[in-house]
Amino acid sequence: MSSYYGNLTPNQVKFIQAEIEEQTWNNTLLRNFFNNKVNPGLTRSIPEGLLTYETTLWEKLKPGKIGADIYDLPQNTPGFKVQEAKIMVLGTKIVLGYTDVLRWKNNRQINGGGEMMGRVVNQQMKALYQQVDQFLARGDAFKSPVAGDFMAGAGVFTGLFNGGTTFAGGGGDDVMTAAGDYIATFARAKKALKKAAFEKKKYMIFSDVDVEEAAQQGTNLYTTYTPITEYRAIMERPDVAGWIASHQFIDQAETDYKMVVTTPYTSEGKPAYRLIQGFDFRMIPLYGGALNGALQYEVAVIWSGALEFLFTDAAQVTGTLTLI
Repeated sequence: MSSYYGNLTPNQVKFIQAEIEEQTWNNTLLRNFFNNKVNPGLTRSIPEGLLTYETTLWEKLKPGKIGADIYDLPQNTPGFKVQEAKIMVLGTKIVLGYTDVLRWKNNRQINGGGEMMGRVVNQQMKALYQQVDQFLARGDAFKSPVAGDFMAGAGVFTGLFNGGTTFAGGGGDDVMTAAGDYIATFARAKKALKKAAFEKKKYMIFSDVDVEEAAQQGTNLYTTYTPITEYRAIMERPDVAGWIASHQFIDQAETDYKMVVTTPYTSEGKPAYRLIQGFDFRMIPLYGGALNGALQYEVAVIWSGALEFLFTDAAQVTGTLTLI
C-alpha cells in the first residue's frame, strides 16, 4: 500500500472502508439484531441522502357480519394509508495534519505504527457505533446527545425502548423486589404479544446491563431443589430466543431501567418494525483525498437511518423498573 504523500490512494480508501465494515459488525449490538440473516426483512436500505421516507400500508379491514339475511353484509373497500418516517443523520469529520500523518508513518518507534488514517477512523467509529445503538434504543433521547443538537430529546425519533407499547412489569407495579418478578414480567409481556397476535417466532428480550445483572442476582427460583437465577430460568425457556443487554440502551440520565420483550414479525411473517438505513457508515474522503488549504486530510463518516414502527404492539416495554 502506498504512503500518504499527497493524496489518499483508492486502495487506502477501500482499506479504511473495509475496516469500518468489519468493526461495524463487531460493535453494534442492536443494529446487528436488525441486520443479521436470522432476522430477514428487518432492515430496508434506502437511497443515501434522503431525509424522509414514505411507506404505504394497508388499512385494517372489517370482519364478516352475522345477520338474518344476505343483504346486510359489511362493505370492505381496500384502503391505504401513508406513513412518513424522518431519517436521522449521524456523522463526524476527522481532520489530521499532514505532518502528523508523516510522523506516524515514518516513526518506526511507534507501537502499532502504519496507516494512521485508517486507525484513527476506527477509533472514532467506536463512539459512532455506540451512538447508533443508543439511537435505535431511545431515539433522539439517547444517553449522550451532542451539545447543541436541536433534535436531542425532542421526541422526533423513537426507539425500541420508547416507541413500543408500555405495560407494567413484575407483579404489575414495575417493582422488581420479589422472587419471580422477572419471570412474571416476561409472562405478562408474552401474554400481551399473543393477544395482539404477535407469536410468529421466538421472543427476544432487551434491557440495559443493570436490569440484566439484577435478574442474575440471588437464588430466587428452584428446580428439583437446585437454586437457579431468574435470568437462567428465562433463558432456558424454549420460547426465548435470547437476551441482549447493553449500557447503551439506558436513557440519558441512566436511571430509566426498562425491559423490552418483542417478536418482530406479524403472524404472516412480515416485519412489525424495521430499520430504515441510508448511509451505512459511509467513509467519504474530502477534497478528493488531497490536502485542504490548512495542509490537513479530512475524512467524513456518515450513518443515517430511523426505526420505523409498523405495529407498536410488537414491542412490549415495561415502565421504569425499581431494581433490587
